[in-house]
Amino acid sequence: MKLFEKNSKLSSSKSLSTSKKQIQGKNFLGKDLTKYNLCGADFRGALLIASNLSYSDLSGADFIGADLRDTDLSSSDLSRSIFLTQA
Repeated sequence: MKLFEKNSKLSSSKSLSTSKKQIQGKNFLGKDLTKYNLCGADFRGALLIASNLSYSDLSGADFIGADLRDTDLSSSDLSRSIFLTQA
């Protein structure tokens, strides 16, 4: 089962095809998630170390407690996203 679907372009993006609970706390170490539509995704406690989320639609995504070390978020839509991490 795919966790989410990839977009060819953000303007014609496909929506997230999983529930928030299936993403929470998952391991995405080094994954290439470029150009995915992850609107409202719940990444609480997820390991996103060295992942590529560039050009993805992350509007309204929840990153509370997520490990974002070396994660690429360049050119992603982060409007209404929530970030709360420890240094």
